[in-house]
Amino acid sequence: MNEIKTKHGIIGYFEHGEGHPIVMLRGLARSVRHWAGFEKVMAQHFHVITFDLRGIDTNKIPLSPLHSLFDVAEDIKAVLDHLNIEKATILGVSLGGMVAMAAGLSFPERISSLIIVNSSIAGQKMMRLSPVALATISRAAWDTKNLETKLVEVLTGPDISAAKKKEIADLYNQIRAENGTPVRTVSNQIVGAARFAVAGQLKNIKLPTLVIYGSSDRFVPNENSKRIASLIPDAKLVELKHAGHEAHLDKPTEFVSAVKSWHDDLKNR
Repeated sequence: MNEIKTKHGIIGYFEHGEGHPIVMLRGLARSVRHWAGFEKVMAQHFHVITFDLRGIDTNKIPLSPLHSLFDVAEDIKAVLDHLNIEKATILGVSLGGMVAMAAGLSFPERISSLIIVNSSIAGQKMMRLSPVALATISRAAWDTKNLETKLVEVLTGPDISAAKKKEIADLYNQIRAENGTPVRTVSNQIVGAARFAVAGQLKNIKLPTLVIYGSSDRFVPNENSKRIASLIPDAKLVELKHAGHEAHLDKPTEFVSAVKSWHDDLKNR
């Protein structure tokens, strides 16, 4: 891990691979460790940069309830500046997808393209979390010992093997045991997500945008991704069949193929 000292605090970051730079952002309460090795799969084709969102693990910048996701997105620019990267693709999953959109609206001149995965925006007449997800989170709050195991059941799709599902759950439980859960930060992330009402602004994103959703996402209903794709001009919408919310872990080969194919098409335009 390397570190950046900013006026707000320290950001830890990781680099893998070579080629076109892609910054990858995780979702609610998740750290870079929750990529579970997928960052190295992507690094076979790209220069992958990962770092935690504010208040999570290696990002020592506190997240307050007054911070918006636009504030959180500023850390992307700090990392790009530090690495002397003029432009990069920003890939975000779930909450990370919201931060990616905020970046695309705030400093598009530093972004070559956006990849938004199983994400959502506030202010829409649709559920942002499925009833199954809400019920699981509510039950897990009273059974924290089995929290991650229960969440993995909802976050993954039907095709993933029981052995792979257990491997992911074991890793997530290990991360939780070692790092704990920053309850205040997670609460403030939820507040930021609840205030992220940008439907009227997404038409201003002129960047090439790929929106990916897992057809079997039981955490964030698919209609959210379809809505985002409809609001961003010329966005491409890709469905990963039988993938869940953690689509990159359910279908890593298909996920990378979708990203690489789309990126190659952009280069050839």
